[in-house]
Amino acid sequence: PVLTVDVRDTFFQQDPFGPGSPVVKGLQVFEEHATQRTHTHWLTDHPFKTCKGIRLDQVMLCSGSTIGTRVAMIKYFEVMHAEMKAWSLDPVCRFEFH
Repeated sequence: PVLTVDVRDTFFQQDPFGPGSPVVKGLQVFEEHATQRTHTHWLTDHPFKTCKGIRLDQVMLCSGSTIGTRVAMIKYFEVMHAEMKAWSLDPVCRFEFH
């Protein structure tokens, strides 16, 4: 499996690839905690409203922690790259990606 995480969000209680770890099939993303809603934050609210025409008020899946098979992760990164590229070419949607 391939694992990507935001360093600031990461604390492993045990080896995620060690003995007894679950088998990874396809792509797995994780839900944000219900009290930590990123999409209602001022930093992400503008891009969602302006570029996608949506305003969400629900828990969403977080791209900050993603695990999957090699094939699934390559496809995931290709889709994410295409989306970022489209946003970066639109002067209304352009903003810094970190």
